Amino acid sequence: MIYFALEGAEFSKKGAPEKIVSLSFNKFGNGLEMMERIRKYGGTFGVCPPCADRMGAVGENRIDWIENQDGVWLTQKMQECIVSWL
Repeated sequence: MIYFALEGAEFSKKGAPEKIVSLSFNKFGNGLEMMERIRKYGGTFGVCPPCADRMGAVGENRIDWIENQDGVWLTQKMQECIVSWL
């Protein structure tokens, strides 16, 4: 599960992840391609609702498979899995 908050919420906005390309990890594709690969293997994505609003990732501007989820949901998920902050 990947959760976007603060400035990271921009990754939930259509058109934003495609602009992210890593010089070190370019063989994995751009940000959206990596996200889609994670999703293909069962990964899920959530975004902080106020953060998404701030970044303009709302309605038609948000990637449809990224869910608005609050801090309570995030805390529950963190209790169920191994957490890694990147």
